[in-house]
Amino acid sequence: MIRKSDLSLRIGTTMLVLFAALALTVLPAAANYTGDHNLTEKYSKGTVTGGMDYTIGNSTYSPKLWSYNTTGPTNDSYFVGLTPDFSGAISPTTSKARLYVYFTYSFNNTSEPGYDIGVEPNMTVTFNNYVLNTTKPADNYTDWKDESNKGNNISTYNFPSGVYAYDVTDYVNASDIGKTYVVNVTNSKPYNGDDSTTGNDSESFNVQAVGLLTLYNDSGNNNVYDYWVDEGCDLTYLKCTLNPLAWQDNRMPTDTKCWTKFSNVDTSGVSSATLITTAPSAGTPYNTLFLNNGTFDTGVWDGSPAYVDFSYNTTTIDPMSLVPGENSITFMNGLDNNTPLHDTQMQAANAFLLLNKTA
Repeated sequence: MIRKSDLSLRIGTTMLVLFAALALTVLPAAANYTGDHNLTEKYSKGTVTGGMDYTIGNSTYSPKLWSYNTTGPTNDSYFVGLTPDFSGAISPTTSKARLYVYFTYSFNNTSEPGYDIGVEPNMTVTFNNYVLNTTKPADNYTDWKDESNKGNNISTYNFPSGVYAYDVTDYVNASDIGKTYVVNVTNSKPYNGDDSTTGNDSESFNVQAVGLLTLYNDSGNNNVYDYWVDEGCDLTYLKCTLNPLAWQDNRMPTDTKCWTKFSNVDTSGVSSATLITTAPSAGTPYNTLFLNNGTFDTGVWDGSPAYVDFSYNTTTIDPMSLVPGENSITFMNGLDNNTPLHDTQMQAANAFLLLNKTA
């Protein structure tokens, strides 16, 4: 498991927000940057004997992937190598594996008067040459800057971001320790060329990262772990204007949070707890993680461990801070009230909880 040491609390008197949007844009008054797409419990309380691993491999922020390639006949592709870490396991086997493609800035390059139109992308995703999907998977999560105007060519660059999720349990072999899995993401929108009627109509999107979550058993020990898998996409955004200092559109920091829950938590016999959270387009210094409405840590999503366009954090939680039944965490991103920073961005995408119940 990739581990990262906890960050010290340094919240002070800072005003805090959660948002994720497309940078350098004009914000419409109707924009829905107010935590309206809370994450979904995909798997609530499963049990494994090995543990949990999450990796983004050698992901980088991709160039734009167009529905045609200017140097050849095929659409643009993006490759990532993912190597799960099962070190410490004696005899690991895969229980569940989920693949996540995090994307942003998806639009149709129209030639008609007006502006480009935001679209939900079609992509062919292969996992070690196994074709997972050629358009959009069943588990897809997309959020728009302004859902009331999605699909319209308005001047605010209303382009969606999102997460496409795939079940790759059958293709991840945890017993093959050290194996690298190659993921290929290709824009699968057909390109029919330029014509005098519809114009170019090519489509494009950027990949922020590709992530692989593996829950695994280990027949070589007697460990017991309960796990929860939450996934989704919540774009939120806040902007602080200067002279006078004010929150744009009267949207306060407390309006721009994203929540996710973990249901049916059994706290008995928990010896340790691990939380992994992912936040594309993070990196502000005052973002904050809340656990059960209490401030847990600040500066959590800082562009680590890879690069500023995608952050994930592995946090150790005191089991005493959990309660029986439903627990929740909150993503909140921050602008300092006294810092001349006009805007920033962040998405909430994943929350994975692992409780060690080994006697």
